[in-house]
Amino acid sequence: MLAVGFTADDIINFKSSDTLAFNDCFQQVACNRTAGTMSDNRRMRGNGARFEFCIPNAVCYGCAVTGIQDASRQALPVRIVMESSSEPDLMAGELPLPMKGTVSINGLAVGKSYTLYRFNDYRVVPTTKYAKSAYSSAQNFIATGSTMLFPVSIPSNGIAVFRCLPVGR
Repeated sequence: MLAVGFTADDIINFKSSDTLAFNDCFQQVACNRTAGTMSDNRRMRGNGARFEFCIPNAVCYGCAVTGIQDASRQALPVRIVMESSSEPDLMAGELPLPMKGTVSINGLAVGKSYTLYRFNDYRVVPTTKYAKSAYSSAQNFIATGSTMLFPVSIPSNGIAVFRCLPVGR
């Protein structure tokens, strides 16, 4: 079961109404479940009686991505929202398509210059010296607000990793 998304009103405190989007690798669409319906014991008589997948009450087999590796401590928060949650079924012979999304950068200082780096290979994403790295593209901009949005296109069979730093970092 692959987690593909998470929605919460508060990213610090857990709530049973938080929603996890996941894919069981068989269906063509993501499944959405609230956190309050995810837990059960091995007998599966609680939530497991109603739902096919559950997470054990007493054992944690999960992991959490709490941030990026950034030795420079200069990278700003970057998020991406895709316009569609569906994509071509490559296993069934459908051709890859460009997927449209919006990159959101937060924590910017108005009037300061930044660079948005894009990496199309996760193996070359650095933890420092981004300006001298093997990025796929770099977009310089001057912040006009504390948050800036940029449209992006990512091939459905590709990868894109984004980092935003002050110019020259």
